[in-house]
Amino acid sequence: IIEKVSQLTYPEFLKKNVFEPLGMKRSMVLPADFEVKNYIVKGHYADGRVFPFHYQDGTYGDKNIISTVNDLYLFYKGLRNNKLFPETIKNEMFRVRWPNARRGTGYALGWRVGEVNNEVWMFHSGWWHGFRTAFHYRKSDKTTIVVLSNRLDKTAYQTWKLFDVLDKKVSADDSLMAKAYGE
Repeated sequence: IIEKVSQLTYPEFLKKNVFEPLGMKRSMVLPADFEVKNYIVKGHYADGRVFPFHYQDGTYGDKNIISTVNDLYLFYKGLRNNKLFPETIKNEMFRVRWPNARRGTGYALGWRVGEVNNEVWMFHSGWWHGFRTAFHYRKSDKTTIVVLSNRLDKTAYQTWKLFDVLDKKVSADDSLMAKAYGE
């Protein structure tokens, strides 16, 4: 749909309309002919084994968009400050359409919406062949946490533990995250 309407390829559209306007200099859509199996960053199983190449690794849409934590923070700021969409479109995008979509969260357009300690969280997470991502923010104070992992386990999704550290509910030394990694 994007390519038909814009007359641009999907990678060109994202570059022109998202990455460049927001200053996301280290983000891109990998080209379809990119040799993903030769890429320096490899996805891993939870036990440390490298995830093997898969024939669908070269597809794009919800996959093969590479970025950094800093660039994803720029994306969040662009959303927050209405650089990508006007407020009315953003509000429509974040409006919950399916209130009981999964595990006590609602679903908006591309975003899950949940409530923790009477605060609204917006989040999007994902995975693909040895990689996990988590992009969570709290609407009340605009605190944002972005986790990118090349390990296929659910630790990346446990952002509430990081929020607890930021909120000083637990110290970094006492947090479950620190214990999990022996720090």
